[in-house]
Amino acid sequence: MFEISRPALLAMTLVCFALAQPARAQSTVPENPESMGQFLGARQTDHPDWFKESFLELEEDIAEATEQGKRLVVYFHQDGCPYCNKLVEENFTNPRILELMQDKFQLVAINMWGDREVVQVGGRAFSEKTLAAALDVDFTPTLLFFSEDRKVVLRLDGYYPPTEFIHALTYVSDKLETVIPSRITWLKSGKDMMPANCLRLTGWKHLRHYRMTRDQRPSWCCSRNRTALTATFCTT
Repeated sequence: MFEISRPALLAMTLVCFALAQPARAQSTVPENPESMGQFLGARQTDHPDWFKESFLELEEDIAEATEQGKRLVVYFHQDGCPYCNKLVEENFTNPRILELMQDKFQLVAINMWGDREVVQVGGRAFSEKTLAAALDVDFTPTLLFFSEDRKVVLRLDGYYPPTEFIHALTYVSDKLETVIPSRITWLKSGKDMMPANCLRLTGWKHLRHYRMTRDQRPSWCCSRNRTALTATFCTT
C-alpha cells in the first residue's frame, strides 16, 4: 500500500484549502479616490425652457438676437455628457448667470451627434453632426458667441465653473472684444480695465475647465494624475 509522508499530507491539505477559498480580485481603487479625479458618469439633461426654439438658420438667429439687443450663443452638447449637465444644472441656475443669459443672450442648443439641418452663417446647410465636425467641435460643452456682424467673438471649449463663466459672459455682453481682442489679455490686464461688477481673480493663467470628448472620453489636460477622470485644462 502506497504511504504518504506526514509533510506531504500537510502540504496537500494546505493546497486543497487554498483552492476551496473564493477568488478575491485585487482592488484597483486607490486609497485616496480623490487623488484620481471624480467620475461623474453619464447624466441626461433637460434643457431650460428659456433656450431658444430655433429653425437653426444661424444668420436669422443672429439678426433676431440683434433686434432685441442681445447676442447669439450656439451651444454644442451630447447625450449623457456630465459636463453639459453641470453647465445646465449649476451654471444656468446661478442667479447672476441666469440674469445675464436671459437679458443679454439668446441660446440655441445643437446636438453634436444630431441629424437636424442647420444653416450656417454664409448659407451653407449642414446636419448638426457635420457642422460640429466642420467647426472642429471635439469637446462638449462648446459654446460659440456671435457678434452682430456674424463673427465668433468668443469660443468656450469645455465647462467653466460659475465665476469664470460669468467673466466670459461679461466680456461678450459688454462687447469688450472691440477694445481688447483677447479675453485672456483682458483678465490679466487689471481691474481698471474691467467692469465694476466684475470681480478680478488671481491665477487666471490657469483657467479651469472640464470637457467631454467626441468619443465620450474625458480629455487629459494638465491633470495632476493622467488617469484622473475629471481633468483640468490650463491655458497659457
